[in-house]
Parts: sequence; C-alpha cells; structure tokens
Amino acid sequence: MKELVTADGMRQIEKHAMEKLQLSDAILMERAALFSAAVLEKELKKQGRKKHARILVLCGVGNNGGDGLALARILYEHGYRVFVVLLGDRKKQTELNKKQQQILESLQIKIGDTIRTDIEYDGIVDAMLGIGITRGLSGTFAEAVETVNQMDAFKLAIDIPTGIHADLGLCQTVAFQADATAAFGCIKTGLLLAEGRYASGRKYLGSCGMTYPTGQSGQTAYFMPEKKDIRKALRRQPGGNKGTFGKLAVIAGSEKTPGAALLCTKAAFATGCGYIRLMTAEENKKLVLSVPEVVFQPRQEEEIVPMLQFASCLAIGPGIGTSEETKLFLQAVLRELVNSGKQLPVVLDADALNLFAADESLWKLTAESGAAVICTPHMAEFARLAHVTVEQIRENRLQLAGQFAQEKNCILVLKDATTIVAAPDGRICILPVGNDGMAVAGSGDVLTGTIAGIAARLTDSFLAACCGVYLHGLSGEKAARKKGNAAMLPTDLISHLGKVLKHIDQKRDW
Repeated sequence: MKELVTADGMRQIEKHAMEKLQLSDAILMERAALFSAAVLEKELKKQGRKKHARILVLCGVGNNGGDGLALARILYEHGYRVFVVLLGDRKKQTELNKKQQQILESLQIKIGDTIRTDIEYDGIVDAMLGIGITRGLSGTFAEAVETVNQMDAFKLAIDIPTGIHADLGLCQTVAFQADATAAFGCIKTGLLLAEGRYASGRKYLGSCGMTYPTGQSGQTAYFMPEKKDIRKALRRQPGGNKGTFGKLAVIAGSEKTPGAALLCTKAAFATGCGYIRLMTAEENKKLVLSVPEVVFQPRQEEEIVPMLQFASCLAIGPGIGTSEETKLFLQAVLRELVNSGKQLPVVLDADALNLFAADESLWKLTAESGAAVICTPHMAEFARLAHVTVEQIRENRLQLAGQFAQEKNCILVLKDATTIVAAPDGRICILPVGNDGMAVAGSGDVLTGTIAGIAARLTDSFLAACCGVYLHGLSGEKAARKKGNAAMLPTDLISHLGKVLKHIDQKRDW
C-alpha cells in the first residue's frame, strides 16, 4: 500500500532528508521545482498548449513560495513567458525565498504584488501557502484565489492547494481549485479527504530525493491501496471450490424492506463468494427464491446455530429494522456466536448499527465472541455510535475513527465521499474512490455485501474491508461512465463489480 502522511509526518520526512541524507533545503527546493515543471509541461502538452505559453506563478513568502519562484526560473529557461506575483508580508520572507527572488531579479524577471487580469494565461501555478495552513483564507490570499479560480487556464498546485487543510482536506473559506497537484515526498492525507480530494485534481507524486526507511516517515498509520494490493488479495485459487471462496450468512431484510437483503446478497456473489445463506423474514421467501443462487433461511432462533456452523463470515443489518423483537434476535445471534467459539468476521451495517448505538451491552457480546467486527456506518450513524456530532467528525475524522476502532476493537469503515477504514492496531486506509452517483438508498447494502463476500474468504478482515470499499467505489466510477451520476442505481454497482474484478485481474485500467 502507498503510505500517506499528515503535515507533521511530512516535516519528519524533510528532517530525515536533511539530517540523515545530507540534502540541503536548497537542493530539496530545486528538485521540487524541477518535478513541478515536468508535471506542468506534461499537462500543458496534453492540452495542446503552445511551448511559449503564458504562466502565472503565485508565490507566498515561505518555502512553498520559494518552490514557486524556483519553478518560475525553470519555466523561463524553458522558453515560457512567466508572470510572477509575490504575496504576503515581506518581513516574514524566508531566507530561501529571498534567495530565489534574487535569482529571478538577476535574470530581470519582474516580480509583482498584484495579479494582472488583462492577460489570458495558459497556466496558473499556486505556490502560496503550502501544508502549514490550518485556518481559512482571508485578505490578499483569499482575493487572489477567488480571482484565479475564475480564469480559464490550467491550474497546478504545488504540494497542496492553498486553502486546503493538509491533514483533513477541509476548506474553511475558499481554496485554489487545481486541475493537478504536484506533491513531494508523500501524498498528504488532506489531498484525499473532504474538499481537498476535489480541489487538488490529479495527483502527481515525486520523491524529490526525500526517501526514508519504511515505517519511519513519522506517520506510518495512513495508507492508500494500490491496484496491485487488491489484485494480490483477491487472486482466486484455480483448484478452489465453493467452500474455498467463502460461505457467507446474511441476516437482512424485513417485510417492508426485502430489497436490502437482495442487494446485499447479490453484491456478495458478484465479488466471487462461493455460498450464501440469507436469513430474512418469512414474508420474503417467495422474493428470495426468485434468486436461485441464494439459500433461504427463515429468521427464527432455532435456525441460528446451524447458520453459524455453516458460515465463514456473518453480515447483519441491512433492512432488519430496530424493533425490540429484532434487538432480542440480534442478542440471541451474538450469544450463540459466543457459545460457538467461532471467531468469525462479522459485518455490521444499517439497523444493526442503530441497535448497537442504542444498547452498549451489544458491544460486550462481540468482545466476548472474539469476532473480527467490521462496522460500516455513514457519518450520521457514526455520530450516534461515537456520541459526537457530524461536524465534529468532519473536523477530526482521522483521530475519531482511530480512537473508535481501538476502543471497540473493531474495524471501522466510515463511509463518506472519501471512505476511511480504521483498524484497532492504528492503521488507517483512505480510499478516494467513488462519486456522488452512489449517494442513493441501497448503495450501503451493496457495500455490506461486497465487504462480507470478500471477508468470507480472506483471513485479514482489515484487508477485506479495504478491498470491498475499493471495488465498490470503482464499480461506481465505471457505472457513472455508462449511465451518468444522476441516473445510477445500486443494481448498477452490482453489475459492474465483476467487470472491475476482471480488469484488476487482467492488470487493465478502466
């Protein structure tokens, strides 16, 4: 998996590069500028922009601004027409920034303090504030960002768009809207979360010489999966059988919500799960039998033990309701799980999560069972589970998710535009996949089935959760290309799961 860092983690990487690798900050700045120039030229070439394009470079007075000043020099040397604007209090200008300014002045490159709006720029570079910003923009910087956001030019952010929180991706006022971001050393978590995911555009990563020993970046808890990780985890055994590929027991659906049960089970089959039994309301029997692959079991207490004996994974929650009767049945399932001694992966979603939020004693039963619990709440459900507000989650999601996973000894899949998966051991996986077309009732049921279908055959439940979110999101992206975001349905996600798996297995892009 690709390691991610917060702003503090990035500072540790820079410190390692300077102290252990003996790379001066001037060398790091030059490498960052060279990498940024390569990214900009690649993007301009893709768009058919002419070689001698007009480039506006917005710089602050810190070292991020120094990167921009160095970039302006390189672009000038490559034949571009550069227009440099230096913003901020000159009294706070760093020594490296001053040095880069002096070099530009020696080349007779003018440095202004206001943006010329009478020029039609081909490219705009944001090197204003970098990863240190923790508050909303105001004054000169806010005005500059608002001005250039209205311009029709390719926009490149240096390391992170100005106005985006490097850790959380939040934008408190206004942020530079980049078409691409040239990141150095490591991808920052804020480039993948909240507004940062969209404000940063395409992400390019350059080491710029800032290599570091694995696990010593200062923030080793954060990761993003790569296709090769998913391919390796989901590789099928050529000689396998239906037992090899997982036996999933699903408790889902009620008389009023039979669709949730079918979406969940169909998604699990689409991931390659070998055998599925669905325990649901008796009234749903005829509907379930219309899907011949699914084995129907009535939701009765005498059916619990044989179901647990059968299963290699248990999924509970989609559409089951929150009545007292349902709560008692859930307690019975968990008690039998304790008695069985089987430490199954248990995926909890929807109404099961609401029942857990209302009754803390249910957590004691999962703890006694030793089950690898995978919780899949959206933001509002997590707010109820963790007794916080949605706004508090937005402002501190990484820490709150990590704390909850450790306190409850569970794997937390916190669903949002960018979903994060937190493990009890401190690992957090950030998955910037999917789109707003997936914001429709039933998508969560599909995700539950996707994760559970994979967890039924993998021994690593954290990896299963990450794979499930990844496949679910990519299926949404593929469905959107075919139908458009507004017209997508949860069934479209299911129909594309197999195609995404095939492409991953064949090492193809989509």
